[in-house]
Amino acid sequence: MKRDLRRANEDRRRLENYLESHPPHSYTEHGYPEWEGSKAQEQLRKDMADNLHEVMLPLELWCLREEYDYYPLKVFRDHIYQETRTKKYYNYLKVKGKKNIRGKKK
Repeated sequence: MKRDLRRANEDRRRLENYLESHPPHSYTEHGYPEWEGSKAQEQLRKDMADNLHEVMLPLELWCLREEYDYYPLKVFRDHIYQETRTKKYYNYLKVKGKKNIRGKKK
């Protein structure tokens, strides 16, 4: 047990060192901002909660908000599909009575 705890502490120290040396990128290799944690991601989740993605084409939704302008239409469309798959996955976990990856039961 002590050996495992020492190893865990060493792994944590190395991870912290790596994260200090390699800060997260603010832009993708294609030149647009990272999606994760962006205002566009937050706005898309709100729009999808209002079911705008079901009554509008991706192009119409993309043109609707200023936050989406930083991303090409193809990338934006892929994020709509990704959010849809994520929602379906969380619903699957809820139906099966399993906890989702965030540790909460929905």
